[in-house]
Amino acid sequence: KSGFGLRFSEGPCGLLAQNTTDTSRRSYLPPSELNIADVEADLKLEGHEWSFGMSGMSLYLSQKEKLAVRIESPGDAQSGDETLKSSWSSQMDVSNVMPKTVFSLEQEGGTRRFELALNVTLCPSIFSRTKFITIFPRYQIVNLLDRHIFVAQDGSLDFETKIPSQTCIPFHWDVSSLPPKVRLCSALGNSSKDCFELWSNGCIQLDKVGITSMRLPLSNSKETEHVDEEPMIVQTEVRLATKDQSSAIVVVIWSANEKSNPLYLLRNKSSQIIFCRQKLSEVPNTKRDINSKPSFNIGLSLSAFGSCTSSFPSEPFEVDGIAG
Repeated sequence: KSGFGLRFSEGPCGLLAQNTTDTSRRSYLPPSELNIADVEADLKLEGHEWSFGMSGMSLYLSQKEKLAVRIESPGDAQSGDETLKSSWSSQMDVSNVMPKTVFSLEQEGGTRRFELALNVTLCPSIFSRTKFITIFPRYQIVNLLDRHIFVAQDGSLDFETKIPSQTCIPFHWDVSSLPPKVRLCSALGNSSKDCFELWSNGCIQLDKVGITSMRLPLSNSKETEHVDEEPMIVQTEVRLATKDQSSAIVVVIWSANEKSNPLYLLRNKSSQIIFCRQKLSEVPNTKRDINSKPSFNIGLSLSAFGSCTSSFPSEPFEVDGIAG
């Protein structure tokens, strides 16, 4: 369930570990083997996926009850997709039942990092001596908004991932050296390239469970016109996935209800009118941000004597030394 073609073995296969090749198995069938006569005949048998290693399923036997994993997604010449490979994971003990355990794989010849989770359970009834091993993506982002959004790693906004409305996708890191934070962008088209100024100022830190709110800039941008809308207030929750969900962590994004209690509330009990603004980041995140200038945004005013207003800052703010 990782979304990648995987190779399994007792340990990393290579020149220094030739004895592990006997336990090597795959969860995919390379296109180069589809035209082999014996393979074509066996493909007609019911349940061939387990013996061949297809559709994400494979039989695996290890006398040591150890497992190492590597990504080996074959490329597609017609679509232009290149073969994707990662380094081997360290050996993992699969001798006992184990809840979702996170491990990461580094891309070979690239900067990406793939974070996955391993789950070990027992098969039911008379098959209880067989262990059922499932591999999930660590992160799954759910978009409950009424529009498509783009998600990108903070500091690497040139590599965005589109999440259609009312759907969910797994998420992996494009630059392994950057912090585990993402930013959001909303656009009506199929690409965020023309709307880079609409990225949220704040970030979502995926490795910390919790809930927060932020302003998401909106636009009806087209090729010849650009009509701005009022920013949308979105709430995001990072939480542990349930037993039935196909990931270790779920990130849910939805539109905040104006009638609900806001996460932040500013109250002015002084006799003066107070103006509050949030200072935006001065550090460019991509090449396209280099020409941008530091500015202030998200302004609001508080009238005197007990007036209050709610706001959803995209980053922590501070007023008179009091952090919010």
